Amino acid sequence: MKRAIIVFSLFAIFSGLFAVENLFSFSIGPQSGLVFYGDEDIKEDVKTLHGSHALVGAQAEVNVNPFKQITFFAGAHILCDFVKENKNHSNHIHYDFPFGVKIYPGLGGLCGGMAYTFGMRYDNVQMPESSPYTGNSSWGNGFKFLLEYNFAHDFKSHILPTIGVSWKHIPRGNKTSDNMISAYVLLNL
Repeated sequence: MKRAIIVFSLFAIFSGLFAVENLFSFSIGPQSGLVFYGDEDIKEDVKTLHGSHALVGAQAEVNVNPFKQITFFAGAHILCDFVKENKNHSNHIHYDFPFGVKIYPGLGGLCGGMAYTFGMRYDNVQMPESSPYTGNSSWGNGFKFLLEYNFAHDFKSHILPTIGVSWKHIPRGNKTSDNMISAYVLLNL
């Protein structure tokens, strides 16, 4: 037990010497984007409806910043795809949880990253000539690639935002996968 405390203390001191940001930080903010469904039925439903279409979401992350060039993160993301025309709708809510790393190559706050991502999709569909469907996809293990610019990375103030884009590929069962391209703004806390 004493060794664990000593190792943790040395890690905290060593990290504090080299980190520009706090050892632990949090990020939260809105996101939007595009979803490319692998399920042919969902593709057809979304294509058939010509009403309103909204794609909104949010994400939150916990960051561990042991060095100026490396950040490890874990997060929770939600992306809602709502398509509605009159009484018909094709609504899909994507939940995913990434665990990964961001690397800063020394170009200010620019970073690239990748993450192991697992998640699922909730579907609520009502189409003209079919019975209503509500259900969940299978949980899938996928990946995420991201490119961000963190304005707080090289400054004393940590409340500056981060802007970014990401691509997620998550299998949904039945040999299908969803691909999501997102743009987001995060507030760093």
